[in-house]
Amino acid sequence: MTSTAKIKTYLDCVSPYSYYAFTFLNKHRATLNSHGVSIEFVPIFLGGVNVATGNQPPWKLPAKAAYLSIDVGNAKRYFGLPALKRPSVFPISTIKPQRGLIYIKSHFPEETYIEAFRLLWVSLWEQDKDISQDSQLVKTWGGLFKEEELKSIIEATEEEEYKNALTENTNEAVKSGAFGAPWSVVRNAKGEETRYFGSDRFHFMWDFLGIGDGTGFSPSARTML
Repeated sequence: MTSTAKIKTYLDCVSPYSYYAFTFLNKHRATLNSHGVSIEFVPIFLGGVNVATGNQPPWKLPAKAAYLSIDVGNAKRYFGLPALKRPSVFPISTIKPQRGLIYIKSHFPEETYIEAFRLLWVSLWEQDKDISQDSQLVKTWGGLFKEEELKSIIEATEEEEYKNALTENTNEAVKSGAFGAPWSVVRNAKGEETRYFGSDRFHFMWDFLGIGDGTGFSPSARTML
């Protein structure tokens, strides 16, 4: 008995590399679906992952921090995004926006949830908004939800249900081996599972999923763009 193939990717809007992975996978959802591969984007708290695993953010190591400016230029060309700039207030706590996403995911259509996730990266990394603040969250999602819906979303970020849900998502990622974000757990049609870190390993995913050469879906990420 075969199992439905799936890419389950754990993301935090504080992570630019999560933005890259989200952008790429979302852009090709229809193609992946045509190959029987579904995608799920899961909000986590990256700070919790770092604490649980002892990992350090890239900017903590000077050599990595210096390399980030090179990587941003590469990502701009590769993923078709604006050149992301380090926000003036950074790092920020993304607990509230990530909890808000969990509420949105359970109360609104998938397309609305995905757009809400995208807008967090736009606000933080392209528009330099401190989305840890309620006022900026309201501005970020103001064009997507009605006033009463926004009120419910903001209130939900302080409710135990959504606090616990974000903790559970984060713990789930760590238990699966995550030490950072983006982190993807991938299951192929045979029911086999494996894991990938980062936004530059899609060719490995396609090979594992069996949707590379000969299927009309190139294993090269670049040729998909």
